[in-house]
Amino acid sequence: MAANRRASSCKTGPAFVDTNVLVYRHDTSDVAKQTLADAWHRFLWRRRQGRLSVQVLQELYATLKQGSGPSLDPAAARDIVANYL
Repeated sequence: MAANRRASSCKTGPAFVDTNVLVYRHDTSDVAKQTLADAWHRFLWRRRQGRLSVQVLQELYATLKQGSGPSLDPAAARDIVANYL
């Protein structure tokens, strides 16, 4: 019972978001991962707690272009990255 009270009263602080989470948000080949990544993203961004590094954005762009997830043309990958700025 005490554990439940602690869990419900915990506050989330800022969190760095890994490249994989962002890639999964845009990868339609695994709906389960996409759904979880999108939920985590929404949770953090609604609370203004999500943090990204320049390295993560560079990795996202490269991954979206290379196709080790969704393979996009450079302009589409750039648009996705720009939405995080």
